[in-house]
Amino acid sequence: MKRIFLLAFAGMAILVAGIAWHYLRDPAPEPVSAQFAVSDFDQPSYDVGSVTTYVKDFTAPFDGWGERYGNEAYRDLLEEINASGEPRTIVTEIWYPAGETEGYPRATYGDFVEGDERLMQSLLGFLSESMTSDEIASVITGLGGLERQSYIGAPAADGLFPLVIFVHGLGGKRVDWNDAAERLADRGYVVAAMTMPSDGTLPPVFNDPNSLYAASNDDDALSRAYEIMEADVKVFPKFLEFLYGMQVEALSPATFPDLGGTTAPSGGADRMTEMMARLFQQRVGDVARVIQELRVLASDAEECERLFALENLGGKHCGLLADRIDFDNIGMSGHSLGSITTQVALRQLPELTAGLGLNNGIPERWEPQAHGIAPQHTRTNIDKPMFFLHGTEDAFVYFVFQLLFGDWYENAGGDRRQIFPSADELAPRTPDNSQPVVFAAYNRAVGPKVVVSVIDGNHDGIDSPSLSRFLMEQDVERPMVARRLPDHEGLLGGFPGAKFRLLEEATDIEGQSFRMPTFIANYYLSAWFDWQLRSDASALQRLLNPPFADHVVVQHSDLN
Repeated sequence: MKRIFLLAFAGMAILVAGIAWHYLRDPAPEPVSAQFAVSDFDQPSYDVGSVTTYVKDFTAPFDGWGERYGNEAYRDLLEEINASGEPRTIVTEIWYPAGETEGYPRATYGDFVEGDERLMQSLLGFLSESMTSDEIASVITGLGGLERQSYIGAPAADGLFPLVIFVHGLGGKRVDWNDAAERLADRGYVVAAMTMPSDGTLPPVFNDPNSLYAASNDDDALSRAYEIMEADVKVFPKFLEFLYGMQVEALSPATFPDLGGTTAPSGGADRMTEMMARLFQQRVGDVARVIQELRVLASDAEECERLFALENLGGKHCGLLADRIDFDNIGMSGHSLGSITTQVALRQLPELTAGLGLNNGIPERWEPQAHGIAPQHTRTNIDKPMFFLHGTEDAFVYFVFQLLFGDWYENAGGDRRQIFPSADELAPRTPDNSQPVVFAAYNRAVGPKVVVSVIDGNHDGIDSPSLSRFLMEQDVERPMVARRLPDHEGLLGGFPGAKFRLLEEATDIEGQSFRMPTFIANYYLSAWFDWQLRSDASALQRLLNPPFADHVVVQHSDLN
């Protein structure tokens, strides 16, 4: 009997050890081998020019959404800014096909912040949270001079080019789109990307030579203003206040509070969803205003200067894009909250032709019309062509929609049906439905539509490979290993998900290293907009027969 017991105990120990090894081990480090050459898809037709413009919306306050939802210090700052007469200012980068580049300065990453060292750290985004101050200082030293593939103010090439608008996610910035924008511009697109005051990473609004607030304040006051803007993160603290009755000023994945024992306040779901709907309505207004400004920049130089003079604005880029933008063919794309913004904008802005969203669908309760704040002409469903691209192992979306708005919220006495009223949004996560909110948005769309699931992809979706390579050279590494969903421990990961390697680095048949998710996103951006904005029949075949078919699952409707 004792021998049987010992054998059983040893067998159990081996089983436990095997399970632990399965969950705790790091997967093999070998990169993915791609059966194609990246160079075959990197054949530009143009050099690229770029400029920064500060788009003013004189019909809106500097940050109306922030006046409702910002912290006390930020609301006080907004009172000062509004008193100065500063309108809403949307810092926007424009990339375009260039006719010649000789004699024009090569653009750098420092140009995104006008060479302002105090703003340089914002280019690192959330990466800086895991870096020491010495590491940040060392990286910033070289970051300002890191060259991009565009030339500042170079004259535009001859031709009429489709327009693509890029919109960032929560805490994002226009720099995130640099490589994707340069890639589209060198293929014959005009591209615009913005950093939005309210939820973007520290837009350099007061570096604008036309800034009224900057004109009436010294350098110390401007530094203080930027510090207050950077410290006000709004969205997640408000999630916790509205849904859990918890007051938190600042958050990061490493400091996310324990929500056990909290009680969901009455009406919290309504307040939270209305907050997000108001954010998207403000964002769509920003997109409309940027398109309006591009129309001015595309007029002849004399008319352009006259229109800006009416608003007492100087230093614009009149003449640069005159008769270069095809406003009958405008695409829009965004990441995360930018994907949701794209879906809202397609319902509201008649000038938009087609959209592509990365890593998010929109919950019905986040739509502005759900709270009566959308324009009357807003369409009920997306009836324009829409492409949804997402990762099957998106831990961030899972954390927000499944845990924060679902399991944890119901543990606090809330009802997730007040946040997710549709059956599709409440559907369980399965291998065929890895992001229920994305598939719910896809199902609601009534026009031509595609949803592509990137196998083992996470929430990143798009990035700047040139910036990523620079950071790797500075020993700033991206996380490569995650846990399989479901993950009941939130953003930091934990049981029961086994560890796996995210779809990241790959090597092509020529031995070139590249980042597969970024390649996939750029591939679809080109193919989708070539088909929708240029009526390029060959683009449809590229959509239907991608070279990375083993890494994606495709579902589509009305692709013909």
